[in-house]
Amino acid sequence: MMTSQDDVRELMARAADELNAATNALNQANALFGILEGMIGRGDPAEAFPLAQIGSELTANYGERAAAEADFFAGVSNGQ
Repeated sequence: MMTSQDDVRELMARAADELNAATNALNQANALFGILEGMIGRGDPAEAFPLAQIGSELTANYGERAAAEADFFAGVSNGQ
């Protein structure tokens, strides 16, 4: 049987995993946008477009994931 302390540890581990995933995604997006900035500065906007799409999808996906997790944790903290 899980104790409330076990539940708290499990929730803390889940939160840590989600924060790490979001951090990694934002670091990747930051790297992509840095590359894009250099490409556009050299006059390569057509070549930059696929990378812009990747960055857009990456940040949108992790934004949605983070919002869903925030809703989950808000529900847990409110006893739902």
